[in-house]
Amino acid sequence: AKDITLSFWVRSSVTGTYCVAFINNAFDRSYIAEYSISSANTWEYKTITVSGDTSGTWVGAVNTRSMLIRFDLGSGSSLNTTAGAWQSGSYRNTSSQTNLVNNASATWQITGVQLEVGEEATPFEHRSYADELRRCQRYYEKTYADSVYFMNGSSGTQIQRQTNRFMVQKRASPTVTQTKTAGSGASTVGNVGANIDGIIHSFSGNNIDSCFFSWTADAEL
Repeated sequence: AKDITLSFWVRSSVTGTYCVAFINNAFDRSYIAEYSISSANTWEYKTITVSGDTSGTWVGAVNTRSMLIRFDLGSGSSLNTTAGAWQSGSYRNTSSQTNLVNNASATWQITGVQLEVGEEATPFEHRSYADELRRCQRYYEKTYADSVYFMNGSSGTQIQRQTNRFMVQKRASPTVTQTKTAGSGASTVGNVGANIDGIIHSFSGNNIDSCFFSWTADAEL
């Protein structure tokens, strides 16, 4: 179990002690950390380091939630526990938690949230839209406009192939779905293989048939 560090900027109209809870997916293990807001309506930078939990059940590297991070703004006393240690059960705060929700027109704002492995917080990682898009395309890619392929050659039924390279190499060989657009002549479309780099499309139809189609490549976890 590895230590993790949470960092964020926070601002509130109500000063005092606040809590953030780290809870596993089974809601039977939780760690409460306290932080203070010292000046009203002023951005303050906070870092919290949490030791790795060696008990309970934790979801591994799959596409379900492993841990919930909950910023508490005022919960009942039945959800209180001691700060700074892993507990059996699902808790949200300590008895020192400021009851923000009991203050009319109170505000609480947060930004720059980052969770990292280790005991040190690094500067917030700003990513461009293009960078985020490429990271997403490692798992999923699709065409937004129909591709066009024209059958040609001698008369009679033919089979031809066309290769599409992916915008980004996939994390694993994807599942490919191809959809032929209505009115695409007698042609049919399929694929004879896809790997992490691209798809080989296959077409069959008569001379000069055209095939309009779109495709998706899914390599999600």
